[in-house]
Amino acid sequence: MTDKDCPIYKLHQTPPEVCKDLIKYCEIKQDEILYEPFKGDGGWWNVFPEQNEKYYTEIKEGLDFNNFDWTGKSNITILTNPPFMLPQFERRKRQNSFFKILEYFTLKPEVNKICFLCNSACFNSITPNRTNIINDNGFYLQKIVVLKISKWFGSYYLMVYTRDCENESFKYISKVY
Repeated sequence: MTDKDCPIYKLHQTPPEVCKDLIKYCEIKQDEILYEPFKGDGGWWNVFPEQNEKYYTEIKEGLDFNNFDWTGKSNITILTNPPFMLPQFERRKRQNSFFKILEYFTLKPEVNKICFLCNSACFNSITPNRTNIINDNGFYLQKIVVLKISKWFGSYYLMVYTRDCENESFKYISKVY
């Protein structure tokens, strides 16, 4: 399948050097299973530690994240730069699917950590109300790493969510002023 044949595949592949530098902020332990649901060119996949059990899905290879086999797996860490939009989550053209993708993985009991690289539009889509939804699903934002990728526009953020207790360093006010 070529990029032209797969309209949801975008050419914004995460530079390998970015993944190599960011993976240390994910604090991966040996017993974690690593899963890259949107492999693309393999930026994240190629820097996964060798000692960890690992999986990926990639729509260009006919492997859809919706069909991932969760059977018998636990303590999974998701590491990815999710696509900006996915048809199954869209209601209108070019809708940001970041929150829906994040929410999807927080509903999987096998997942214990989510490390998402995102742009400012995706970052800004995590409103206080949406944060409450993620928290109600048992996940809490533990870390944000801010970076600049010169060939992309704007700032980027590595957001690390875990099932650990709520992080008192991050506060969200749901009230609208």
